[in-house]
Amino acid sequence: MLRLESLLLECIELYPKNSVWLLAVSGGIDSMAMLCAVHQLKLTHLFYVAHVNHGLRENAVKDSNLVRKFCEKIDVPFL
Repeated sequence: MLRLESLLLECIELYPKNSVWLLAVSGGIDSMAMLCAVHQLKLTHLFYVAHVNHGLRENAVKDSNLVRKFCEKIDVPFL
């Protein structure tokens, strides 16, 4: 099992099964890996993805679109 998945499984044990998670996803490799791992674990927790485009980076719009499209693909609410 990946270390990220192990860490997520430990985090899951800290929260009640009916808790709601808000994942902050920037579109970078680390936050996208987190999103993929959470999705693949088939959690019983409800989760949403939040992305903020501050417009400070050249790739800001591209990152925002990447996260939005991926959330649509895996049927996860995108905020």
